[in-house]
Amino acid sequence: MIRLLAAALALLAIACTEESTPQPPTDPELPPPTQVGARAGACLLNDSAWVAGSPALAFPTLAELTNGPAVLSVELYRFIPGEAPVSDLIAIYATGVTGVGVYPLSFVTYPEGDFPGLYYQNVIRGCENLSFAAGTGTLEIYFYDPARNIISGRFSGRIPGTCGEVVIRNGWFDTTYTPTDY
Repeated sequence: MIRLLAAALALLAIACTEESTPQPPTDPELPPPTQVGARAGACLLNDSAWVAGSPALAFPTLAELTNGPAVLSVELYRFIPGEAPVSDLIAIYATGVTGVGVYPLSFVTYPEGDFPGLYYQNVIRGCENLSFAAGTGTLEIYFYDPARNIISGRFSGRIPGTCGEVVIRNGWFDTTYTPTDY
């Protein structure tokens, strides 16, 4: 009995000292994140479930990874039945994205103009929120496969605007991207 107790305590000690990989935050209201290039995404927008998707669109996400300055842009589109083909959208921009890691959402300068780090537009209400300020939000790339042009990440942020303050939590996307040069 003492040997059995000693063995159990030794196994417990080993289990408690092993490092575990932190799991991403999940929310029961959202579909689970993937990393297969599913062209999907979701988040909690002001504590309500927001899931990208539209029967009117061939795909609910667009992503582009620019060579050179390594700029990632991801756009997530949502359709609400009975309303416009695209009801609202979330856009995420980050510079210096070269693979798995954590990046601040930041404004990006393209030849056609400047884009905010985090952007929300509600087409139905005719309002938008955007921020060029540093510290708007965070992007964590948790899967990156440049051979298959797949990128998956988590995002969060807070932005003021004409839609009222928008708080995004537990956001994720999993999409293919188009590599481009500027």
